[in-house]
Amino acid sequence: LLKESFRQNPDYIIVGEVRGQEAYVMFQGMASGHAALTTMHADSIQSIIRRLTTPPINLPKDLLELLDVAVFMVRARNISPSARRVREVVEVGKMSGDHLEISKIFVWNPVQDSFELVNRSVLTQELEQRVGSIKDFEEDLEKKSKVLNYLLKRNIRDPKKVSQYIRAYYLDKDALLEEIEENVD
Repeated sequence: LLKESFRQNPDYIIVGEVRGQEAYVMFQGMASGHAALTTMHADSIQSIIRRLTTPPINLPKDLLELLDVAVFMVRARNISPSARRVREVVEVGKMSGDHLEISKIFVWNPVQDSFELVNRSVLTQELEQRVGSIKDFEEDLEKKSKVLNYLLKRNIRDPKKVSQYIRAYYLDKDALLEEIEENVD
């Protein structure tokens, strides 16, 4: 199914979870220029590397640099019994010999329930080259955040409905944001 999905030339592929050979197929698709997003059970970047490079996945180490970012989640029972938080965001760099460059970018502070920037992202510099200034990128990210928060507050979680809002954002973000502003309680 994943191989066939890549043959449709998608903008991106989202795979619920990878555990086996589908991860290899996903990385082959990434190597041909497709964006991909997935989940994997691992508690550290080292665990991810180990899982990807050993059976049943057996990914060649040089393909690991196709990873851009790894996001690690944790249950935040100090917040509430069902709360989850992003524990850390790790940026993955290039292979240097047998070593993969990795850098923590954000970490969660459980005491303050906040995120701390610990390193400047190399990816933001690459983004500047593709999307313009980081300021413009951050403004766009803030607008997207407003839309997502609106959906969250309204308990809009149906995939078709969420997809309609995403489509509306890309067709005319100003009109959508104006509509959201008018409907804010």
